[in-house]
Amino acid sequence: IPSAPPPAPPQLDFDSTQVKAWSPSVTEVPIPVTACAFYTKGARHRDSAALQLIFESLASGRSARLWKKLVMERRLAEFFAGIHLVGQDNAVMILGGVHLPFMSGKIKTEILRQLDTIREQGLTTAEFVKVKNQAVSKLIFEQYSATGLATSLGQAEVVRGDYQYVNQVLTAIEAVTQADIMRVAQTYLNEKNLRIVYFKPKKGMFLAAVLGLFKSILM
Repeated sequence: IPSAPPPAPPQLDFDSTQVKAWSPSVTEVPIPVTACAFYTKGARHRDSAALQLIFESLASGRSARLWKKLVMERRLAEFFAGIHLVGQDNAVMILGGVHLPFMSGKIKTEILRQLDTIREQGLTTAEFVKVKNQAVSKLIFEQYSATGLATSLGQAEVVRGDYQYVNQVLTAIEAVTQADIMRVAQTYLNEKNLRIVYFKPKKGMFLAAVLGLFKSILM
């Protein structure tokens, strides 16, 4: 019996014109969430490695830039998280903060301020070294076991369309320069490419609203 043709690789087909401004969505979350989304290039594009490093610097763990700025230092958000959804040709980077009412504008302003800094100055030397080491060590440990290696090969074949990418990605990451970081940030992480989604609680909480109002005035 002849084998069936392989399925078409999955695509992340984003229409950047679908959401042009604030898009309030009523949800079951207890307090508001503000998410900033940027449409970027996928795994097969030459900018993929630099985008990965920028995301790591912004949103990977509690030592990441936006967690420190939004949660620890300025205390604008109660929690911060990000996700980078990558397909073959398209991707979307989402950076979101969970916050008290009336703080959404400040969350957006601080995220854009940090992106302005990266566009103009790149990452700090410590950040640049850290995120490169994180990305490289993550890739190495993912391939440490047979299961991890099989997963990496499968993801490379399905997402990038070439299993041999597993042998190329380390070189691509190590080749990224600060000039690449600034160029990629200027190209994709700008206000023209920004889409904002605001998640509004279905049931408002009076105390949270009062705290949020005072916090927005004082900070």
